[in-house]
Amino acid sequence: MRRMLAAVLALLFLFAGCARAAPLPEDEPPAAPARPEGYARSLLDGEGRAAYDEMCSAAEGWRVGEEIPLASPASARTMRAAYDALLLDRAEFYWLRCEIPAGERADRFTLTVEEGLTLPAVRERQRQIDAAADALLDGMEGLPAPEAAVRAHDALLRRVSYEEGAQGGDAGNLYGGLVRGGGVCGAYSRAYQYLMQRLGVPCAFLSGTSVRGIPHAWNAVKLEDGWYYVDATWDDLPDETGYLYHDYLLVTLEEISLEHFPEPGQYRELPPGDSDRYSYYRQFGYCADLGDPDPVAAMAAGFARRLADQPLPAARQPVFLEIKLFGEYEAFTRWRDIYHRDIFPLLRAVSARLEEENIPVEIDTTGYIEYNYNDNTQVLTLFPNASASV
Repeated sequence: MRRMLAAVLALLFLFAGCARAAPLPEDEPPAAPARPEGYARSLLDGEGRAAYDEMCSAAEGWRVGEEIPLASPASARTMRAAYDALLLDRAEFYWLRCEIPAGERADRFTLTVEEGLTLPAVRERQRQIDAAADALLDGMEGLPAPEAAVRAHDALLRRVSYEEGAQGGDAGNLYGGLVRGGGVCGAYSRAYQYLMQRLGVPCAFLSGTSVRGIPHAWNAVKLEDGWYYVDATWDDLPDETGYLYHDYLLVTLEEISLEHFPEPGQYRELPPGDSDRYSYYRQFGYCADLGDPDPVAAMAAGFARRLADQPLPAARQPVFLEIKLFGEYEAFTRWRDIYHRDIFPLLRAVSARLEEENIPVEIDTTGYIEYNYNDNTQVLTLFPNASASV
């Protein structure tokens, strides 16, 4: 199930267990990050990359409606593969269509605009896209890639709203996500791809079906030690609380593959990713390792770190806390049962630890408390009433 809900009295916290990720390298902020190579381009052969680059250069130069000769003729199959790769890699080319002469070999191509749009309209839309991206990315230039991936994710979720049942038009493209601020999974994933590429971080677009049996789209980003997967759509839960979820932010290929099934043939091979070093939860220490001998203390530690890192209101109100349990699923089920069964001891441990660590936070340890868990991502969430200490 997506999330299992429960409700009880009280709240929790305590430090221990899951270590934070190693400090991120302090990279020298680049003046203007070069656009990283697209993942689809990297899978093409030499002839395909040459055709891809010529199409890309023509599209960037707005050379629409003119017959463009190829520097080196290519097979029609190669040209189609290059065009498909370009659309996968570049979210801003949602409007682009390409006419390739019939026959086994092609020596030219013609770019056109999607029906219903005009070149002046597309150029104006691009201006709006860039203005929206500039606003969202303000202050993120030069950040280490793992931190940039988190900041861009959160900024996007604040910007975009999911539009249930929306189809066609801009509901699934970059313009819909960044400028209109609404759409379906395609709008989220294309917008995230564009934002990350603007920051100089490689980001791939993937589409296929979800475990729910419906079409879906998500991303993969390349960090220092490999590829990580992101599903911003599923992190934008349909509620009015404004909470930012991170269940599907920077997860492994194995984790994303539990519920996401890429379209066959979209890529010759999927971006490989088996590290969790830069998982959102590892980066910030909002986690516990399932090998810890004291589950209650370990879970409380992760929740406490999460609480300590967020601004709190002066008056009591529900706050959103989340941690991830890293380890085998069998162990997770045992800890999940402890989380459910021993919520009161957990809450008491949290309260005691907050006081011991002199953390200026007050929490309710009695009353109605909602808590959730996600079996697939192994993320626990908790909604206690809390406030900053006076």
